[in-house]
Amino acid sequence: MFHSSTQKQFWTFSTEEELIKLRKQANVLYQEKYCLSKQNTSKSVSVGNDRFFLTVDEHQALVHYYEKQLRDFCWKFNPPMPLNTVGTACCYMKRLYLRKSVMEYHPRLMFLVCIWLACKIEEFNISMEQFVKNISWTDETIGDAVLTLELILIQELNFHLTIHNAFRPMEGFFIDIKTRFSSLNNPESLRKNAKDFIVRSLSTDVCLMFTPCQIALSALLSSASKQEINIDRYVTDVLFKGQTHEMLSQTIQRIKKIRTIVKNADAGFPAREKIKAVEAKLENCYDKDKDPTSYEYMQHQHEIEQENTSNIDVRLKNQFFLQHYQNSVEMSSVSFTAFLQQTIVVPGTLMYDLNWKDVKTPVYRSFYLFNVTNKEEFLAQTPGKFVKPILQEIGPYTYREFLVKENVEYLDYNKTYPQQVYYKQTATFYFDPERSNGSKDDVLTTLNFIVPLIPALLENLIHNDGILKAAYVYLNKLIRETKTELLFTMSVDEYLFGFQNSLFDALIDIVAPDSGIDKFGLFLLTNMSIGWRDYQVYTGHNNHELTSVITKYKNMSELPYWNGTTCNMINGTDGTMTPPFLDKTKPIYFFVDEMCRSLYANFEEDYTVHNIKGWKYTVPAEVFQSPLKNTNNECFCLDPNHETCQHDGATLVGSCLFGVPLLVSFPHFLYGDGFYASKLVGMHPNKPDHEMALVFEPSVGVPLKVESRIQLNMYMTPNKEVKILSNINESFAFPMAWLNENAELQESDAVWLHKLLYKIDDIALLLQIVLLVIGGALLIGIFVYMVRKRYVSSNKSQDDQHSLPSSAKGSAKPDELPLEKAKGSQNLTHSKCKC
Repeated sequence: MFHSSTQKQFWTFSTEEELIKLRKQANVLYQEKYCLSKQNTSKSVSVGNDRFFLTVDEHQALVHYYEKQLRDFCWKFNPPMPLNTVGTACCYMKRLYLRKSVMEYHPRLMFLVCIWLACKIEEFNISMEQFVKNISWTDETIGDAVLTLELILIQELNFHLTIHNAFRPMEGFFIDIKTRFSSLNNPESLRKNAKDFIVRSLSTDVCLMFTPCQIALSALLSSASKQEINIDRYVTDVLFKGQTHEMLSQTIQRIKKIRTIVKNADAGFPAREKIKAVEAKLENCYDKDKDPTSYEYMQHQHEIEQENTSNIDVRLKNQFFLQHYQNSVEMSSVSFTAFLQQTIVVPGTLMYDLNWKDVKTPVYRSFYLFNVTNKEEFLAQTPGKFVKPILQEIGPYTYREFLVKENVEYLDYNKTYPQQVYYKQTATFYFDPERSNGSKDDVLTTLNFIVPLIPALLENLIHNDGILKAAYVYLNKLIRETKTELLFTMSVDEYLFGFQNSLFDALIDIVAPDSGIDKFGLFLLTNMSIGWRDYQVYTGHNNHELTSVITKYKNMSELPYWNGTTCNMINGTDGTMTPPFLDKTKPIYFFVDEMCRSLYANFEEDYTVHNIKGWKYTVPAEVFQSPLKNTNNECFCLDPNHETCQHDGATLVGSCLFGVPLLVSFPHFLYGDGFYASKLVGMHPNKPDHEMALVFEPSVGVPLKVESRIQLNMYMTPNKEVKILSNINESFAFPMAWLNENAELQESDAVWLHKLLYKIDDIALLLQIVLLVIGGALLIGIFVYMVRKRYVSSNKSQDDQHSLPSSAKGSAKPDELPLEKAKGSQNLTHSKCKC
């Protein structure tokens, strides 16, 4: 949603004056950095020297020129580029040069980088080879330059990569007009001019000052005005029905402002002669260390690479030595190199084959469910008297989880831009009766989570009070007709992986009658990987500290769900591995998609699994603490006044689930302050059974044992609009299930890992001996061959000089003479000479 997006929070400004101020600040900041840099060798240039540095006006002229180059490139691109991709690229360019000067990053390259990144974010899938073919002036370095600057651009954009373009709300307006404003005969006649208006707006700063909906509505009204079609009644009677006059007036003023700006889009566009002069001036003052096509950049990178390679190799080698070779004087370079090669995730390495591509370590999901034993009493509660649900924990019901990475694709990379791999993690579940305490056909009575789910979805999607009230009336009707209750009874397997429900069926018939969906379950989407998310991670090639670290999740470099950059960061790995060479003093990070956030774990103790020494990490209580205790969690609370933000023990994750009030916690609200558990009967938290713990081998980063435990709860609140929820007197968390995703390295795999960790010096020594023996044999063979060749050559010369008898000449070819025979010939020759 735009109103909770980073675009709204960080990249939407009130006035043009704010934009000018930011550009001036960027200009001055660059000048200050330049004057202190090594480029200012004579120290003759000072801040404010407009004869040397570009002015803000010259900066903006150059930006306008290259923005046009960007749009022209996109329009001519083959295959044709989608409008959303073009719009996103334009927004990236505007954002970059709002806070950075063209003297820091030359726009000649950056406009291409903006397009390349936009193609990825908007899923316009093209290869770098295709991209480069569309560049008319390219050379062999341009592809590497774009890849190098891509990561820099992402950083300069503060990882805010999701762009809300006006093209999408424009489509929404057309759908709305067709359904709610039937008096307009041919809405499609407005499309072309409306689209042209939005395209024209890309050459202005309106995307930095107005919402996408306001731009789209301006485009629609401009198109209608051009064709002399009056759609004012659509705006006043349909779109803004029920809104205040003040709100309508403010919107009209904004639309007028947008139309004025777009109308004057081409005013003052710089002439080519002026651009040539500005570019000539720029050549003397821009930062060549940040231009991958410049000699200065290549020289600078070479120096950095030499220094970093030396420092990293020494540090990693010493760390590995301390962990596994404490009794040796020094670890051999051969064994260390061989070891490092096995930790990266590329085909052929031990880590790739052992536990990355196909997770061979058996992984299990154990589900613990809560059976309600006071169903009648709970459902019969009356206003003013809250009845606690009495919960009986049943289980575990254990399923073997088969994890496979599919659609694996290794991406382009260079020395500056580390290698990455894209994949889709898939999972399939099979019931394991031997590890279960009960049958999957066991029956339980529990929360009918469809009931609280629907009102939350309606409130998240419908913002018009009249329409929302009508939806509630219809929902109550469906609940009555289908005889739906707040609690229902079914088998364990149905509850987890799919059941048929009359209320759900009735809703699907209305919303998506042709979808083919006929059942619903708590983990239906997880099994068979329906809706499973994709990842992009570093392989660790050339930089082992980045091994398996996520760079993108669901094609996002950052999340759009939370109230701040820190909480929206995707930190760590997907949990199947972690970078090698762990440090006990530092936490490890991993991303949990069910929680739409990253978690961290701290070192707790040494732990041995199958004779392999590991480090046990546990997720601390702080991750679920209230912002009142832990300010680091403030950005996870969208509404600081909400009850869930006032208490320890859980986090509401509805922002990534279309408003569904899903509350995530540790099992039995471990580490909670008692608020959630006090409203239930049956919660008995204890650390050994309910903590989230992970054991990693610290040198290679492979998990030896995992106990990943979380509890899923539905946060129930009174709702007077939905009769079935109106009798609930208090807000409380209703536990639906808690699960333990657990795995332990198999003994057979531990043998191979043990050899890698503790026997690699022996292997490396054996390899050196073998190479030495082979090399020695080759040298002896070459020596013998050369001696023989020299002898034969000498013998032939003597034959020519002394004229041997024909019988001696014809006995064999010189190069084919056996050694003994050659000796005999030599003796004969010497005898003849003596005679």
